[in-house]
Amino acid sequence: MPEADFSSARTFSGTALYGYINGGADLYLEYGFIAAQVTEINYRGGNYKTAIYRMTDPEAAFGIYSVSRFKCAQKPAVSDFTCQTGYHLQFCRGSYYVSIINGRGSGEDKDASLEIAKIIAGKIREPVLDLTSYLPGTSKEEIQNNCFLARGRLGVVNGSPDLEDFFKGISGYTAVILEDEEKTVISVKCSTEELCREFPGFLKNDKEVLPGTGLTLHPDDLRKISDNHLYIVLRRKI
Repeated sequence: MPEADFSSARTFSGTALYGYINGGADLYLEYGFIAAQVTEINYRGGNYKTAIYRMTDPEAAFGIYSVSRFKCAQKPAVSDFTCQTGYHLQFCRGSYYVSIINGRGSGEDKDASLEIAKIIAGKIREPVLDLTSYLPGTSKEEIQNNCFLARGRLGVVNGSPDLEDFFKGISGYTAVILEDEEKTVISVKCSTEELCREFPGFLKNDKEVLPGTGLTLHPDDLRKISDNHLYIVLRRKI
């Protein structure tokens, strides 16, 4: 970008992230955070705050993206997981989550943000994240648009607060969650087989799982994908 003026990059690693986003650092650390680089880019009359977060793995990067996106106006072809609004473009690719914020929300700013995003994405050589092992039979489009990934309480609260009590007291898991008007699908990989056994102990067949939500579990809607991977469908009473 020969026409651009770059500020000196600021780098934050580990718990030093609190010095950049004090209130939000816990969420990144919960998913698995390594380092972030933040740069201000002045380009064609606009200013673009560009933050590149390196996470521990692609699932962690998607997790942050999945609970950060909101009312995407466009989903440009930067990666499989991209969300753009007037003032914000964000995407994840490989182990990286990228956020680009502009100050005016103009068409020119959106175009410039997209240009910056494509340059960054082009430098990430890691393979594309595939979540079909979590949600077999679910279309790629539905996974891209409607599911989120959690690795602890903060991820659950940011993705679906109604499910907080479902995971209460449980840690050491990765859950991919897909919700619609009729049901909530929870596909959860546990760090140990013993941890997976805690979930069936919490669930009560044919009874309301979470008070006030109307979500119930039928015996056929709890199954194992593997010894440490559960597939749970909670259905809403109509």
